[in-house]
Amino acid sequence: MHSLICRLFRTTPAVVAIAVMVSFGSASAQMVMNEAGFTVTNLGSSVGAKKIECSPGGIWGDYIYVCDSSGGVVERIDFSNVMSLFATMTVGAFPVGLAFGPGPGSNFGDYLYVANFGASEIVKVDPVGTVSSFAVVPSPSSNTFDPSGAYGNDMFVTTAYSGPIYKVDQFGVNTPFATVQSLYIKFGPGGAWGSGMYSTSQTAVGIVKVDIAGVATNFSTGFSSPEGFDWAYGSPFDGDMFAADVGSGQLWRVKSDGSRTLWAGLPNAADVAFCNDCLYVVSLSGQCFKVCAEETVPVTFARMEARVVDNAVSLRWDVSSDETIRGFNVLRTDGEKSDAKSILKNGLLGSHVRGMLDDDVVAGKTYRYVVAAVTADGMETSSVPASVTIGRAAFGMTQNFPNPFNPETSIEYTLSDAGNVALSIYDAQGRWIVDVERGERTAGTHTATWDGRNARGETVASGAYFYRLTAGSQTQTKKLVLLK
Repeated sequence: MHSLICRLFRTTPAVVAIAVMVSFGSASAQMVMNEAGFTVTNLGSSVGAKKIECSPGGIWGDYIYVCDSSGGVVERIDFSNVMSLFATMTVGAFPVGLAFGPGPGSNFGDYLYVANFGASEIVKVDPVGTVSSFAVVPSPSSNTFDPSGAYGNDMFVTTAYSGPIYKVDQFGVNTPFATVQSLYIKFGPGGAWGSGMYSTSQTAVGIVKVDIAGVATNFSTGFSSPEGFDWAYGSPFDGDMFAADVGSGQLWRVKSDGSRTLWAGLPNAADVAFCNDCLYVVSLSGQCFKVCAEETVPVTFARMEARVVDNAVSLRWDVSSDETIRGFNVLRTDGEKSDAKSILKNGLLGSHVRGMLDDDVVAGKTYRYVVAAVTADGMETSSVPASVTIGRAAFGMTQNFPNPFNPETSIEYTLSDAGNVALSIYDAQGRWIVDVERGERTAGTHTATWDGRNARGETVASGAYFYRLTAGSQTQTKKLVLLK
């Protein structure tokens, strides 16, 4: 059997505020927080955890993907902390890096690309776990894509401790990009960090920044043997970089100016990834922990749900609290990696409110919502997140209302895609009367009104008329009656 990463115990994981001790066999692992304000959950242990990465969502689901370098597999953990096998590599492949392709429409498609150090190859894995060859790269240790495109649209691959960093194109052809002895690379999240390439370097004994010409400069030094890193958001993470130092068994908190402070201790710390508002940490000896913001106020969300209703998202929640709640904030992300932003336009919702409708959504997109209860002293407690995918709207019109009508009637219509629209009125002989809608419209549901007048502004006679909706190659016609 393969060796599971962070194999979950059958009992409920232990949750502590400052330190966690795990024992397996004759070995033990301890994660000790050097800062207050965090809760640590032990997700279990095994051997070989080398790389951890968040899912981009969509067809990849709400999972965290982990390279088991010793077992030669990629596994995934859902946000209920349940682990399952996802893909098996060849014997001796030694998977140590993984990156998701840019998605549909890109040259690399919607695949997971895995760096197999032992086999000197990059393989691609589809969403059902089928593995196929992609590129030959000597001793790859990590791989990633530049979301900004400033460095090009190729995949970037580090080659263990020796360098160089390669660019690998859509055909699997590699060319040297930078002569930097690096181990792991990621691109900055923007803002104070910029969007450039960051890399852990064994020769620089720290983290370097690599510009678009492949030139490296020291960014943060003083590490022992740096490995993986990621950025984390929300209080008390504050958008800082968190970096693993496998040599010292330490986890460092790094600011955008390169300064660093000791954040936590974990023997053989290998990599970190920020997913679902928590930082996940793995070690070479297989320990896996989840570090979240510590609860600060006694507010409990008993329920939080999101569902699609008529091309909008209906949110509902319930809370119990010993604190005085000032109001609620509703935050939304349009993808696993994007920042959460409030969707409220007029400040907090009232403390009595337990739901709202978000109609500023687009068909085909996935949205993730969190409701935050704000207490009288300004502290916030967030609900568990709820995600929904907006389905593609069905083209068509409802029957006008009222019908018969006088002096005006409303016509509701729905578009599957954005585009040019014409909603026209015709008399019983098929002669055009007036356009009540014409021009570019977004996908979703719209409402038009006809006041019983023709294109010259004249009131038409009582009788039966037809209204026809045309959008691209789609059309639909219905009958209405004007009765004076």
